[in-house]
Amino acid sequence: MMIGFPLAGRLSDHVDARFLLSAGVAMFGVSMLLLSGVSTSVSFATMAAWIALSRFGIATVMPSAHGSAMRLVAPPMLAFAAPATTFLTQAGGALGVASLSVLLQERAAFHIDAMAPLVSEKNTEGMAGIGGVRDGLPA
Repeated sequence: MMIGFPLAGRLSDHVDARFLLSAGVAMFGVSMLLLSGVSTSVSFATMAAWIALSRFGIATVMPSAHGSAMRLVAPPMLAFAAPATTFLTQAGGALGVASLSVLLQERAAFHIDAMAPLVSEKNTEGMAGIGGVRDGLPA
């Protein structure tokens, strides 16, 4: 994002905002599509590249979205519009993270209830897997 924001900011002065918004959302969407298929066989470098693509997509969207919003505001109202836009962006991000946290918590509770009978001392394969995870954690 540190590289993407300045580049997208300069591009937003010369390229139509609709193109930058579309390109940024497309980059983010492709990245999320690639990340949805992550497995243990995906290397760290590949996963890092997919995440970097999503962050570059976000960095492409943000300057053009804010610039487009500010172009529509009358000059006397700019002092109020800029912080309001920033606040709404931050609030949307916080609400999105909170909503996904609740969703993941509910799904984890479902899977824990479904898997609990499989985790017992009688299931030697399951206990070996748990031991392997425990051994891999730092002390």
